[in-house]
Amino acid sequence: MKFPGYAIVPDSLRNEVSTRGQTVGFCFDLKLRYYRGHYLSCTDEFVLKVDGREIDPGRISFGINGKRLPVPLLPQLASEFWQVTHLAKIQVEQLGGLKPGEHEIDLTFMLRSPYMPNFDPSTPNRYVQIDNCDAGRFTVGTAL
Repeated sequence: MKFPGYAIVPDSLRNEVSTRGQTVGFCFDLKLRYYRGHYLSCTDEFVLKVDGREIDPGRISFGINGKRLPVPLLPQLASEFWQVTHLAKIQVEQLGGLKPGEHEIDLTFMLRSPYMPNFDPSTPNRYVQIDNCDAGRFTVGTAL
């Protein structure tokens, strides 16, 4: 279930430029839509699509606590805690970045609540799911 504008921070989509002046990718800021912080090891699903194309997870990193963490490793990061009051920086390696203008971003980001078991036998999830998904049109801002 996607609630537009609640997870991806508006006006945060921007290209990233290397120290050599080459555009090496793009990034955006992400809020945690939950009432408390969360361990990244509770990640069940992370899928990013831009303009209808799914981005290879190996090219995506999740930035918190001064670290740049590869998305495929999130389920293994039991000691990385995302504070609810802190923004995460989602970075995508893509030479040339994004073209100027609007882009459709569709993020599926499902976490589980490790202290809330799910007793519903009709669902495959052992724990209650936390929906941190978002989708919408975002405009590329000033490059970093």
